[in-house]
Amino acid sequence: MKKHYLSLFLAIACLAGKATAQQHCYTDEVHTQLVQLHPELAKARDDYEKQIQDALKKIDLTKAAKTTFTDQSGNDSFWYDIPIVVHLVHDYGNENLSDDAIFNDLVQWNIVYAKQNADTSEIVPPFRIWLGNPHIRLHLATKDPNGNPTKGITRHRSYLTYAGGEQSKLDDWQPTSYVNIWFINQMSGANTGAAAYAHFPSDANSQPYYDGIIALYDYANTDKTINHEMGHCFSLFHPWGGTNSPGVACGDDAVDDTPPTKGHVEPGCQYSLPSSNPNSTYDSACASNYYKLYTNAAGGDSLVNYPDTTNAQNIMDYTYCSRMFTKGQVYRMHLALNNSTGGRNNLWDAANLVATGAMENRPDLKPIPDFYITKGGASASTYMDKVNYFTFPGVNVNF
Repeated sequence: MKKHYLSLFLAIACLAGKATAQQHCYTDEVHTQLVQLHPELAKARDDYEKQIQDALKKIDLTKAAKTTFTDQSGNDSFWYDIPIVVHLVHDYGNENLSDDAIFNDLVQWNIVYAKQNADTSEIVPPFRIWLGNPHIRLHLATKDPNGNPTKGITRHRSYLTYAGGEQSKLDDWQPTSYVNIWFINQMSGANTGAAAYAHFPSDANSQPYYDGIIALYDYANTDKTINHEMGHCFSLFHPWGGTNSPGVACGDDAVDDTPPTKGHVEPGCQYSLPSSNPNSTYDSACASNYYKLYTNAAGGDSLVNYPDTTNAQNIMDYTYCSRMFTKGQVYRMHLALNNSTGGRNNLWDAANLVATGAMENRPDLKPIPDFYITKGGASASTYMDKVNYFTFPGVNVNF
């Protein structure tokens, strides 16, 4: 399907300023909009969730607190290697991130997915035994869809960088082979307030050309935003459920070791007591006396007494003090990666890793010459200044 670009929408969006406050993630809004346009996606979502829940029943969750790695295979040396491609949709501004910036950001994303982020030492005591290790490694592809060498980074000049949304997702690579990540300058008016969003596997199954993550460039390494969005790609919800309304009502994310919560919207974490403080890390408003009963191998019931406080330091929350994924979230991500919905199981398939060159060393490629013209150089700040290339004098050629 071809993507259609509306010039009027574009011109308006280009003039819009960046929002002063970000809500971190618009995944739920985008999903809701998709379901409104395509009601059949609701059934696809529910069918997929049933597959995940049926698979979870085969895992002995009573042992989760006693294990150091939570892959259902029990293989501590196993890693999910995932090819990615980063697309920079830019107008030669700060959003045109350097290769080195992307390489450094990738290191940070992988540190989190290996549970090596130093701030895990700050996790509050109730959740230390529930800290999960995703055992996921992201790799910039070294082969593009045509088999040509690449650094796994593409650059496209477009005014859609000022109107971040589905139409900004230029040059999408096959999403069953690569996870596409787009960085832009600002979101469109329809996504005002969003720092980023992604698509769930069930949505990606029917909308593959939009599958992936789109984010503001300055959130590439802010509060684990990309790890958060990748969590959505691998079927994680916000801890309070499938809405973008934290702090409103108690909700749940279908993960047992993330207790029910209203979620949190404050910038930063508070470590103070008492637990009656709704913005505290020790928020027990929705999780008092929280436990789960499981049927054990002998057919009897086993009780797991989960923390009676919410997991405010969870990467899928909005506290801006993200520290962890839980073991239950890791189980869920791994189940998504072993499910064919959205082609997630193909990402780490051995044949796909060869086809994308994900496990190969980064190639040493020749620089690509790039020329552009702006009116008045750096002082050009309006849409018409930037498109009025043929006005003389005062035209600078930038190399």
